[in-house]
Amino acid sequence: MLRFSSIVRALRAALLAGALSLCCAGAAAQGLLWQAQRGQSTLFLAASIHVCDASCYPFPPTVLKALQVSEALAVELDPERENVNEKIAQRGFYPPGQSLRPLFDDDQYQRLESVLDAEYKKKLSALMQMRPWLFQTAVSIYAAEKVGLDSSLGIDLKLMEQARTLKKPVRELETIDEQLQLLEVLDGADPAGALKELGAQMESGLLGIQLSNLVVVWKRGDAARLEAMLDALQSESEKNPAFQKQEQERNQRMAQRILQLMHEYRTLTVVVGAAHFLGPGNLLTLLQAQGYEIRRLPTDVPPRPKK
Repeated sequence: MLRFSSIVRALRAALLAGALSLCCAGAAAQGLLWQAQRGQSTLFLAASIHVCDASCYPFPPTVLKALQVSEALAVELDPERENVNEKIAQRGFYPPGQSLRPLFDDDQYQRLESVLDAEYKKKLSALMQMRPWLFQTAVSIYAAEKVGLDSSLGIDLKLMEQARTLKKPVRELETIDEQLQLLEVLDGADPAGALKELGAQMESGLLGIQLSNLVVVWKRGDAARLEAMLDALQSESEKNPAFQKQEQERNQRMAQRILQLMHEYRTLTVVVGAAHFLGPGNLLTLLQAQGYEIRRLPTDVPPRPKK
């Protein structure tokens, strides 16, 4: 199951990473983990990338220890919920008589059709009933899979597996409706322009390499580089006020739901997309405003919640 809004964010963030060297691809994963403390309440905050490969594992001992000492794991969305696929089917496809085809000019369509057929063994015509956000996600994942990346190896999914092995409850910070609403706002800005940009990235052949480099950045635990990537890659659609407002409200909702969960648990691990910890109005800033003291955890020192 694909976490669509999160994967779109992760894939978009990757597109600036082409300047990074792949020299360190074999290095042990560090990831990004923070500890937030307020009185006797302890939060461990892990930044996820939603496509990865075997080089992202095993988890750093710090991350596993944080989950072990936590009472529960909180995620953006649990893809095992029964209504997720149903909601995507309802809102991700055009009704009969409508399609994505009018958003492509003939030359653009033919070029993308050739690339998908030759490089990815996919038929563009089979994707035409998808709405733009779903189409962009599907095509980007084809590029990820071609370079050995897999959404089933995303950090959040693997932490959910660990949590269930440890008999820890998995709690959600969002609903599928909230995630789809955000994508629909983005679709409403300039879908034709976004599709043209994606087609050029696929045709250039650079998208898969850039996605691989995103994994390198995450493994290095390079928060500054990730933030620079996100800032530089903000598209015109993402700059529109409606989308910016939705993004800010999304982080605020997540922060409020984390605070609500802390009425149930003294120690909680939270794993969400890395973008939620970067830039203005991020989760770290919002939690700090609620009295939490926050520090970045090194990967080789086990976390110790207050007793």
